[in-house]
Amino acid sequence: MNKSIICFIFIAILSTQTVVAASANVLIKPSNDQDNESIAVMLNRPANLNFLSKTDILNKREKYLQLSPNLLQDAYRPDPSVFEHMENGKVWWGMQGAFIWGAGKRSIEGPAEESRFILNPLLLVGANPHTALMWKTNSITDNDLADPNFPLCWLPSSLTYFPGLSLAQVTYPVSEFNQQIKIRQDKLRFNPTSLKINGFGLIAYNARDFGFQYMYLDISKSINVINANGCKEAIAIKQLIHCGNSCKYPGGCNNMSPAMPAIDHFILTNLPARACVYLWKNKPSSIADKADFTFYLDFR
Repeated sequence: MNKSIICFIFIAILSTQTVVAASANVLIKPSNDQDNESIAVMLNRPANLNFLSKTDILNKREKYLQLSPNLLQDAYRPDPSVFEHMENGKVWWGMQGAFIWGAGKRSIEGPAEESRFILNPLLLVGANPHTALMWKTNSITDNDLADPNFPLCWLPSSLTYFPGLSLAQVTYPVSEFNQQIKIRQDKLRFNPTSLKINGFGLIAYNARDFGFQYMYLDISKSINVINANGCKEAIAIKQLIHCGNSCKYPGGCNNMSPAMPAIDHFILTNLPARACVYLWKNKPSSIADKADFTFYLDFR
């Protein structure tokens, strides 16, 4: 066969394949005698990131990972596909801004809402509840704003790795959150008799930073969870940090983008609940392929 024809066929084959750049960050899988080992991972509370440099923020991320050196194969290197569009010295959507005030001049108030994930890089997949703008702004007091435990969104209470099993488990105390909502029901925008906040999306750019490019929430292996979009295929994780104008603050804010409808709309039908998320480094031929890592989100 003519060499030019062979070359053309080879290029055509390559063009039909999905090629994924390898991440520099690799989680360690221990030897067989450590298969049952569990490692508790410390969780950071949200923190203020306004006006910090990109280097300072990523250094915070690295210092956190240094607390769990037995989970990382080599020195941490942020994946450019996730963080290269983060801008130096910018403000961020704040926790109070995102969950109380909305877009505008107060959007940057409170700890950065993305710090829930940026400062917890081993939280490969996190839950983002649909609790934004549920408060009557004219009912919020200075005491509410000063209260670090004011219920803005679900925050994880524990994170445990089982490296030998390529598995991790995060727990969200949703019942406690709902109880705190009930105590303050007079401040809610919606009908105070309907206190169950049960919708959530998934935030997975941490998984992408560790080389996991595809994900799937397996409803058949989950408990009391519904996928409102009915997605039945592995989804490419496209989430990243960039500077955008969604906050309507002068100059824009660092935040996550883009929206991913396939992983943005899940519903808890009851508590306790569990979401079983599979992660792959390369696109699986089907969702039945063995995952490279399994991440459980438990809601209590």
